[in-house]
Amino acid sequence: MAHSISQRTQRITGDILPCPFCGSSDLFLMCNADKELEAMSVMCISCETYGPTHAVVKGAIFAWNKRYKYADAGEDTGE
Repeated sequence: MAHSISQRTQRITGDILPCPFCGSSDLFLMCNADKELEAMSVMCISCETYGPTHAVVKGAIFAWNKRYKYADAGEDTGE
């Protein structure tokens, strides 16, 4: 039996860091849901990057902000 998956988006504001790849603050919460599971992740509209998936909004935002720190740590400082 095939599952029907619905998709919703919602603009995110507040305590969320910009995209670690393009610097955009044009971020949305993407929610994919079927009868058994709801999965949320942050999406950058500018470069179409997705963050890690979580079952709750706060978890998706926390993971996005944590991932931002890892991407930032990889920058070449020229030293």
